[in-house]
Amino acid sequence: MKSVTRKIGNEGFSPKLAKTSQVSPLKIVAIGASTGGPQALHAILQQLPANFPAPILCVQHISEGFLQELVNWLAAECSIHITIAQPGDFPQPGTVYFAPEQKHLQLDVLGRFLTTSTPAVSSHRPSITVLFQAVAGCYGPSTVGILLSGMGRDGAEGLQAIAQAGGVTIAQNEQTCVVFGMPKEAIALGAAQYILPIHEIAPMLLYRMLTVVIDDC
Repeated sequence: MKSVTRKIGNEGFSPKLAKTSQVSPLKIVAIGASTGGPQALHAILQQLPANFPAPILCVQHISEGFLQELVNWLAAECSIHITIAQPGDFPQPGTVYFAPEQKHLQLDVLGRFLTTSTPAVSSHRPSITVLFQAVAGCYGPSTVGILLSGMGRDGAEGLQAIAQAGGVTIAQNEQTCVVFGMPKEAIALGAAQYILPIHEIAPMLLYRMLTVVIDDC
């Protein structure tokens, strides 16, 4: 029996960047961003198709009152559906969910969205680390974690939790970050398997999510 790998989607990404042997199927993507995040998110999400085969959960540090404006802008610019997560809903493929303002975004034992007003983590609520830890706990090795531009260290320990659970972890590189604080902290922990410029992150996702393994008997 021979396994044949066929790549579907963006042809600009180099498959040599991806570790494709003995990997779990990827079922969910979690993204964290702060300063410089809206532009970075735009760069990623505008490259993804409407039928992207996994849900994407996001925490963006943003001033209160501006989240809906960000969601509206991204929705107008991107093919993929973009919304704010609602408690009790199950994450659906082809949809990007943002944590509500002033609420941590987590998952309950059934995998439904859970929002809480528990204390801030790394001075933030919503916290990237809280989201990443929740997704790692629920999806384990089927998780992709992406940490984008931002100051501070929120998300570093969360990305480490995803790596320790066997998931795929990506940090935005210094050259394309507005502020390299959060990715730098994650890299220092050894939590980032891939350190990529912003324009290579979506092709990586497309390659990993849309690679089809065919058993040729």
